Amino acid sequence: MKTPILTSLISIWLVVSACVAAAETAERTLKIEYVATVSDIPESAKTLELWVPVPKSNKHQEILDVNVESPFTYEITEDGKYGNEMVYVKAENPPEYIEITVSYKAKRYANSEEFGRCSDTVILEHALEAQKMIPVGDDVKEMALEVVGDETDVLARALALYGKTYDHLTYDKSGTGWGRGDFYYACEVARGNCSDFHSYFIGLCRNIGIPAYFEIGVSIPPERGEGKTGGYHCWGYFWQGENWVPVDISEADKHPELKDFYFGNLDENRVAFTVGRDLVLNPPQNGDPLNFFINPYAEVDSEVHSGVSKEVKYKDL
Repeated sequence: MKTPILTSLISIWLVVSACVAAAETAERTLKIEYVATVSDIPESAKTLELWVPVPKSNKHQEILDVNVESPFTYEITEDGKYGNEMVYVKAENPPEYIEITVSYKAKRYANSEEFGRCSDTVILEHALEAQKMIPVGDDVKEMALEVVGDETDVLARALALYGKTYDHLTYDKSGTGWGRGDFYYACEVARGNCSDFHSYFIGLCRNIGIPAYFEIGVSIPPERGEGKTGGYHCWGYFWQGENWVPVDISEADKHPELKDFYFGNLDENRVAFTVGRDLVLNPPQNGDPLNFFINPYAEVDSEVHSGVSKEVKYKDL
């Protein structure tokens, strides 16, 4: 006899099968220009270090013709844990203001499954870990077990946790505390942005032994054309046993008619930059590990520098 969750899961796959077929053929080619600026550098500064994230190609994303415009010598490096790429600049006796532009062509495909940007071994090795804002402990495990009950099928369990996240959280960026991807904040306040939604889901998954990870990038408006992106967008993946299954629960909350679609599918209107949390860059920064890496990060004389910003422009090709 099928469990209620599994029966619901089968129904969902039947309902969205046509959408999946359409999504698998959807694609988009964009020119992306990421402008990183560092300002308010003290006249006394002896050394500036700057790290700028650079997307990598994967099964559903091709990054081509990367070009870096920098007034200083730079190198493209890769972190040792997740393989995230970045432009690294070190400048001696820097001016008060500098600007670095990283441009490339991004060809993005919609996907219904993805094996991750890193190797399966690397992702799986870290996809059950506790992180600063994604706890692993008995209290969260008990919470997740209450949701899945006696269900043993991984896909059905993940669907139940997806539903719990969707029902529990509301996309709401009012007040303070949101946007850090803090599991307990999401649990207690029941609102937030994409980072809060997916940290909550990933935390529930990890606490019952379902590997899951976090990916961050930018969202592109679906209308073809050109413009500027918002701050960032993020989503999650869980390991079904043979492949990584994507979820975008915050988009489902904003578009309830696509709730079923966003369990197992992503549209092509996005570019992924980096994966993982608590990130150590390359070369390692002196400051704390980064919560996530989508904005430029700078240090002046080995101290974290707050005067950084970015602007991301896109143009359909």
